[in-house]
Amino acid sequence: MCERDRSSGHGKAQPNALDRHVGTRVQLRRVILGMSLEQVAAFLQLTPEQLSARECGAVRIEIDELSNLSEHLGVPMSWFFEHLEHGTPALPDARSAEELKIELLRIFDAMGQDQRLALLKLAYIVCSHR
Repeated sequence: MCERDRSSGHGKAQPNALDRHVGTRVQLRRVILGMSLEQVAAFLQLTPEQLSARECGAVRIEIDELSNLSEHLGVPMSWFFEHLEHGTPALPDARSAEELKIELLRIFDAMGQDQRLALLKLAYIVCSHR
C-alpha cells in the first residue's frame, strides 16, 4: 500500500496530485508492458521501495528519471501527463480504457472460478442491453 508521508524537510517541493497522477501513469505503463517493479527500479538504479514511492506519488519523480522512464517504457514524456485537465488529474471516471482493463484484470485474477464465471455472465448481460 502507498503511504504518503511527505515530511522530508529537504527543502524540495512536496509531491501533490500531479505527482500521484504521473506516478500512476508510470505504474500503468510498467504493468501494461509486463515489467516488474524490480526490473524498472534496477534500470533507474533505485530500490523497488524507492520506485514504489514514486509510483504512489509519495516521492516526486525527477525530470531526468521521467526522461529515462519515457525511453525505457517506450512512450513520449507527454504520455505521463495524459488525462489531465488544466494541469490537474481528471476525475477518476475519466480513466482510459487501458487503465480500466488493467484494473479489471487485477480483480479478475483475484477471483475464484465461480466468481469469474458469474462476472462473465454479467458482462454478457450488460452487453446485450446496449
